[in-house]
Amino acid sequence: MCILKRGDTRADRLRKEISSHLAKRGCKVDSASSDMPVDLSGYDLVLSLGGDGTFISAARKAVEHGVPVLGINLGKVGFLVGVDPDCWMEVLDTLISDELPTLRTLALQYEIIRNGESVHKGLASNDLVVSRGELARLVRLKVSFEGGRTGLRADGLIVTTPNGSSAYGVSAGGPLIHPGVPAYGIIPICPFLGSFRPTVLPKETVTEIVVEDSNGPVNVTEDGQRLFHLADGDVLRVSRSDKDLIMVDVGGCYLERLSRKGFMTEG
Repeated sequence: MCILKRGDTRADRLRKEISSHLAKRGCKVDSASSDMPVDLSGYDLVLSLGGDGTFISAARKAVEHGVPVLGINLGKVGFLVGVDPDCWMEVLDTLISDELPTLRTLALQYEIIRNGESVHKGLASNDLVVSRGELARLVRLKVSFEGGRTGLRADGLIVTTPNGSSAYGVSAGGPLIHPGVPAYGIIPICPFLGSFRPTVLPKETVTEIVVEDSNGPVNVTEDGQRLFHLADGDVLRVSRSDKDLIMVDVGGCYLERLSRKGFMTEG
């Protein structure tokens, strides 16, 4: 299955080239827009044609169905997207020959509980962000895990997967988490008086975030692509997804990738 951004002519042109090539190898290729739901049951691979945003959307769909995903970079940064558009044929031919391994990395599942009842559930392959949205006001939250609880006043809070740690998380002062590490991060956005430090938690940890005030709208954003409104007293319960994100491993050093994308520089 090829997943691409709607209206992206370059991605659509590449989709046609890939479909024609794989048809000669006896493979059937379907396609779908990144902004639409799609049933991936029965597919062996998801190809993301675009940048990191398209990859994140494709990855979330792939997690739901346990299908490996491979990204071909047509974007500006492409940190998550492992294949250069000039090399796709060689990579796919190698993959068909079963010579490329896969890498499993942690994804997140979440549930919103309101007045004791579940009102929304979802998955995130990148991150979840609790924030005010349009209003520049502090959010008052209560964060709890492993039996402990602490209050937080900040512009918001990020819960990030290893893949997502190189995006909003690191911009907010959080750590980079290697994709092979079974852990996730909690990162405050501009905390008042530095009241909460970025924290990396083991994969088994269940985190609950409670909205403590209603002085303006509060939202949770899933992978920067879907939004759900939170009310005063709502509980956002976050844990490791039952299914990992499975990515085709095209090789390359993580440190070199960080350096190439500007996350690391030589002294």
